[in-house]
Amino acid sequence: MPLNRPTAVIGSAIMVPVITDRSSLEEILYEVSQAALKSAGMTIEQIDGIMVGSNDQAIGKIVA
Repeated sequence: MPLNRPTAVIGSAIMVPVITDRSSLEEILYEVSQAALKSAGMTIEQIDGIMVGSNDQAIGKIVA
């Protein structure tokens, strides 16, 4: 994939961490990904790439 292709943010989602939430990181990422896809009006098959970021203070891990 060429690096000079046009890029855009077409959907986004934010999830506020809940201390008592017992979901795994993978489950949380799935839920937020589904919300971002819905925001963009797209399906996963239409996506070429993603960027994921998280605050290590919220989950205790660095994710980028």
